[in-house]
Amino acid sequence: MNKRKSLFVNTLYQGISNFTNLFLFILLILAGRYLGTEGYGKFSFAFAYIEIFAPIIEPGLSPIIVREISRDKTSTQKYLYNVLSYKIGVSFLYCLLPLSLLLFLGTSKETLSAVSILAFARILKTFKGVFVSAEEAYEYFGFNALSAFIERFLILAIGASILVQGGSILNLCWVFVAVRMFDLIINVVFVRFYICKLGIVFEFQFLKDLLKEALPIGIFSIILVLYTYIDTVMISFFRGDVETGLYNAAFRIGHHSWRSRSCFYAPTISII
Repeated sequence: MNKRKSLFVNTLYQGISNFTNLFLFILLILAGRYLGTEGYGKFSFAFAYIEIFAPIIEPGLSPIIVREISRDKTSTQKYLYNVLSYKIGVSFLYCLLPLSLLLFLGTSKETLSAVSILAFARILKTFKGVFVSAEEAYEYFGFNALSAFIERFLILAIGASILVQGGSILNLCWVFVAVRMFDLIINVVFVRFYICKLGIVFEFQFLKDLLKEALPIGIFSIILVLYTYIDTVMISFFRGDVETGLYNAAFRIGHHSWRSRSCFYAPTISII
């Protein structure tokens, strides 16, 4: 009976966490309204573009961490330390590749800045994901739900305030960095006091085996990312920011509206 109750409660918490994507969906609508067609096109491109490269730092390790730590709690530090060291190592590569390509293509300064800021925010999100995996393995779903609610509510509240006051694309992008940094610190402190001490260890053979095991999940992630975001990137490259904004306002918002209601997959903004 206790196990059934625990399963129900944890599922409820996970559902609440997914439902908070509605806050991000609302922000999408406001961004389209206040940034204008061209501005919203740049904003949509920046989100989609950095997500194309996300498998570099998100190669499918999170499900493996949850599974292995839940089986053997004594392995918590080993998995966390090695995965953190991996993500620190590849973060530079994650920023370098997309920015180098945009510089080569002569992208506008504003778009390049937006991509740079959101790439940093995406890195903060992926580090949070490591700690979330540990929390899920220890069944702290209540804290996860609370953390997701606070993070996305703050993004909506601060982002909406900036948009209404006539803030720029870059102002909105910095909101994600600030809130993500705050959210990451909260999760670091929680894991430090309730799960284990934190540190960094690089074990080449262990990481190699771990990445090999995560390969099928990583391949699926690449396919899913391309399916979800490649259209926005292609339209931006071939047709420009205005048509990218029109496309995302007409298609993306309606598309993610359905996904938000189904709680199946997060809206575009949730990538960072």
